[in-house]
Amino acid sequence: MSWSCLASGKVRNANDLSFGADLAITESKQRLGNASSGSDLYQKLASLGLEFGDQFQGVRRSWCNGDEALGEIALPMSVGNANAKHLVHPALLDSC
Repeated sequence: MSWSCLASGKVRNANDLSFGADLAITESKQRLGNASSGSDLYQKLASLGLEFGDQFQGVRRSWCNGDEALGEIALPMSVGNANAKHLVHPALLDSC
């Protein structure tokens, strides 16, 4: 089996953002338009036949326009303390 890269991105800790990175995110949000809630996203995906369990619903908000998207993600509360054994929890990576 071979892998195909379908997307790329950067993961940053919100507490470590420099002013420039924060400005770029703000500009992206303005360019992409109104935010959608994570629950709206998962309802739309479910209507397309893609259902995600509670532990795999880490998108809190998303901004989309054409071929560009920005998402705010967080580890779902339903994961509990399982994150302690991971540098980055797989469910959080799945939200990307």
